[in-house]
Amino acid sequence: MTAGAGRKGERGAMSWLVNRVADGTAIDWILGLVAFEALLLVAYRRITRNGLGTGPILSLLLPGACLLGALRCALTNAGAVWIAALLLAAFVAHLSDLALRWRAPTPVRIRLRP
Repeated sequence: MTAGAGRKGERGAMSWLVNRVADGTAIDWILGLVAFEALLLVAYRRITRNGLGTGPILSLLLPGACLLGALRCALTNAGAVWIAALLLAAFVAHLSDLALRWRAPTPVRIRLRP
């Protein structure tokens, strides 16, 4: 095997990855993972009766999903209106997440005296 053979394979793998990012396929996979994470968190909540509820899970994951959607639109030249709409949706989802967290009761902390 020649010294350049390994680099040619590396360039092929890198160009494959660059193509997947450029055509939005990589973003689709990441969005799929975010949806899978949401399903796992909801299932965990239902099985164990512990963890976050559905509303907090969605408000936690939705801003990032909207930002990923905006990135996908930018990479695939979907248009400025779609990008702006998804950025606005991410902002609104972020504000709702903040509102949920702000209203949530804070845990009582016990201070031990030395």
